[in-house]
Amino acid sequence: MAIHLLEDDSGVNESLAMLFQHFKFDVICHRDAESLFRAAPPGGAISCSSTSNCPASVEPRRSAGFNL
Repeated sequence: MAIHLLEDDSGVNESLAMLFQHFKFDVICHRDAESLFRAAPPGGAISCSSTSNCPASVEPRRSAGFNL
């Protein structure tokens, strides 16, 4: 299963990629939405998103098995 990361901060993108790769996931990093939409559609049932610009009124969604 591949995890698609969408993060414009290269340090965060690289850190998350290393974390997921440590747990044997394939990781595809995207710096912007355009590159994500140009990529092949992600397969699998788990999706995960992270943003440092999330408004305080929005609570992050948690996927089963991952506490982000």
